[in-house]
Amino acid sequence: MPTVENGYIFSIIIAVYNSAPFLRETLDSVIAQRTDGFYRYKNGSPTDEPCPRERVFEIIAVDDGSTDGAAEIWDEYSEKYPNLRKTLKVVS
Repeated sequence: MPTVENGYIFSIIIAVYNSAPFLRETLDSVIAQRTDGFYRYKNGSPTDEPCPRERVFEIIAVDDGSTDGAAEIWDEYSEKYPNLRKTLKVVS
């Protein structure tokens, strides 16, 4: 039984550099994934309490300075979904 006590059960990392044409579709697909079957821990032991959807996974964006509006799309989604991390700027 997959469980979470603190943090997320798993992380999804998406490269978003100049991905505006398909970023919404990608995020919608990931967000729509089923997350039932994950349960909370309490005092080090699993419970029968389902884990809230936004605590099952986090989505992390890696962006190296998009110029096509991908960063703005990411910001729009991260305001709606608390499990999206802010864009990370990578200096090449």
